[in-house]
Amino acid sequence: MGYSGFKGIGPNKIGANKGAGISSPAKQTAKQKANLPKQIVDAIAAKSPAKEVDKAGQKIIKQGDKANAAYEAGNDKKGNRHTARAARMNTRDEAKKLKNNLKNSPAKKNKGMSYDIKEASNQKLSASARKHYAENAQAANKSGYKG
Repeated sequence: MGYSGFKGIGPNKIGANKGAGISSPAKQTAKQKANLPKQIVDAIAAKSPAKEVDKAGQKIIKQGDKANAAYEAGNDKKGNRHTARAARMNTRDEAKKLKNNLKNSPAKKNKGMSYDIKEASNQKLSASARKHYAENAQAANKSGYKG
C-alpha cells in the first residue's frame, strides 16, 4: 500500500484489514451481529433520544392522521376540523416549550450573571469596564457560578 496522505494508515495500521470483512457495528450483517453481546446489538438498534417524539407531539401526529383519514373518506369538513385542531395544538406546544426554555435560561437562574450581562451592554460605562462585565458573564455561563 502506498502513501495514502493520512497519518496512521498503512499496511500494518488502521484500515489495513478493510477487505477482511471488518466493518463498523452499524454496517455488520445479521450473522455478524449474532456474535456480538446483546447490549451492543441493542445500542445499535436504539433510536436517538433526539428523534423520539414527546407525548404532545404524538397527539398532534394523531390529529394529522385523523385528518388524513377523513379526507380519504371524502369528509372535508371533518378533515379541516382535525387539521385546524392539530395546528392549534402545535402552536400551544411550541409556546409551552419556548416558555420552559426561557425559564431554564442560565441568566434567569443566576442573578449575578444577569447583572453582568446588563452592565456589559451599558453604554455609560467605559469600554474596558463593559469588556470585564462580558468576560465575567461568560465565565459564569461556563462554570455556572451562583453569584
